Amino acid sequence: MLAALWYETDKNRCITELCLLADPKAKSGNGRYNFADMLILSSDPTVECIPCLELKNASLDAIWRGRRNDDGKTEDLEDLRREIRMMNEDELLCLKVRYRQQGNPWTWHETTINSIKNAGIKQVTRYVELIRCGDGKGLHAGIGDSRVRCGQGQSKLFGYVVIVIGGTRVLAWKVIDADSAYMFTAIEPKANQVIVK
Repeated sequence: MLAALWYETDKNRCITELCLLADPKAKSGNGRYNFADMLILSSDPTVECIPCLELKNASLDAIWRGRRNDDGKTEDLEDLRREIRMMNEDELLCLKVRYRQQGNPWTWHETTINSIKNAGIKQVTRYVELIRCGDGKGLHAGIGDSRVRCGQGQSKLFGYVVIVIGGTRVLAWKVIDADSAYMFTAIEPKANQVIVK
């Protein structure tokens, strides 16, 4: 899956921030839309496997604050980076992360890499279920993005969660696969075109 990102040259095939019409009855800003981080479409029309990625990041600073609740010095952070490189998956999933969450007022939020993973699993599962429905129009949930055309055919969707940890490790999991009665094609948006359908 990730190799496709490096070897493919078709600029239209990686759709970032794919707009999904999640709840057609809701107003914009109140759950009407979801946004998948990345949908990778094949430039080869015979390829029917389509990955959807949910990307997460746990910064080195946030991991440090999860341990010490202060700002680390450069040498402290480099020591932590070396430690992270040596950790196995279970140890990485147990790492605490502390970051500021935007709001009024800004608040500190503490979680673990495992909780981030579980949230990503829920998100990508929801996104794949919406994508497999085809076009989202009227009261029909589905893709609400003008950069993707849905047509008759068959395809297999795969959902992945990818977490970058401390800028030095990457963990990825295949979460879901689902059949769809649609084929998906990337469309080059015109200048000044609104992406949301």
